[in-house]
Amino acid sequence: MKKLLFLLILTGLSLFSAEVKPLKVVQISGGCCHDYPNQQNINKDGLEKRINCTVENFTEGTKRDHRHSLLDKKDWSKGYDVVLYNICYGGITDDQYISDIVDETAKNGKGVIILHCSLHTFRNARQGATAWRALMGLSSKKHGKKSPILVENVKEKHPIMIDFPQMWQTPNGELYNIFAKGENVEVLANGHYANSKDTHPCIWTNKYNESKVYGMSLGHHNETMQAKEYQDILSRGVLWTSGKLKEDGKPVKGFGK
Repeated sequence: MKKLLFLLILTGLSLFSAEVKPLKVVQISGGCCHDYPNQQNINKDGLEKRINCTVENFTEGTKRDHRHSLLDKKDWSKGYDVVLYNICYGGITDDQYISDIVDETAKNGKGVIILHCSLHTFRNARQGATAWRALMGLSSKKHGKKSPILVENVKEKHPIMIDFPQMWQTPNGELYNIFAKGENVEVLANGHYANSKDTHPCIWTNKYNESKVYGMSLGHHNETMQAKEYQDILSRGVLWTSGKLKEDGKPVKGFGK
């Protein structure tokens, strides 16, 4: 009897002390016009510093029409909790390739992160562009000048936005012009240039099948991505898409740092 009790106590202590497995994030980046070799590490370091996750980087290509080799593989998203896109492949027009990417991305309700030029990726395709935009929730074909962006928090009680400033000015940026919004989109922040009334959503969420999607059009410049505000909200976006962010904006136990 004493031996059984000892084993039960030991088992309970073992379960109690077991470490929470980190979220597994796959970061896919590459394409034209951006410093992806450095940005992949800015995001990886920022996320792993803030939340209990591991980020695996796959960065390749410097041209708009580069076909990322990972995305051509079967079941490439297997084993990951969150898929993060920071890509600029606007010249890809292969509809089947794009549709397959969308299907694999959202397989089994994975979390999805959309950053910056991912909004313009696949924009010259036909059916593929429609599928990609449905996943993202917002649609864009152009952006404004390179200049700091005033970002207004319009959903202060949303778990992702609770600790975000009411107004934040990015160090630099490009304001993406949004021409369409999906029915499942919730805009969390709008952006505009100083002395301009031309306002566009720049932080948002979307629901695609069983996947939660978090998007942020901000991030062209490294100094913007390195900003505390950027990395803080990106981290909360990752937690939210994976179901690890509570309604009060705090990580589920074991996923914060």
